[in-house]
Amino acid sequence: MDWYTAMLNFVRTVDTGSLADAARELDVVPSAISKSISRLEKRVGVPLLNRTTRTIEPTAAGRAFHAEAKLAVQMTQHALRTIEPMAKPGDTHTIPRGAPA
Repeated sequence: MDWYTAMLNFVRTVDTGSLADAARELDVVPSAISKSISRLEKRVGVPLLNRTTRTIEPTAAGRAFHAEAKLAVQMTQHALRTIEPMAKPGDTHTIPRGAPA
């Protein structure tokens, strides 16, 4: 499991309140976001989201995890921005879309 992507998907879903909106921001399909979060929940061993056909709300564990995951995503983004100017000309490295600033 790619922890960074899973946390980014979770953070954007909670922040937007929607799998579809998170998927649109991250340029992926909603099912990819849903599967990523399901794998994350399985890995951490607790439900992070309460899902209904109309809403997605973080559980108590999800709220706690969201705060820490958002910081981890922000720190990763900062680290990538720090080294981005050092990339060789022509490198295709880019900072992933949709990450919180």
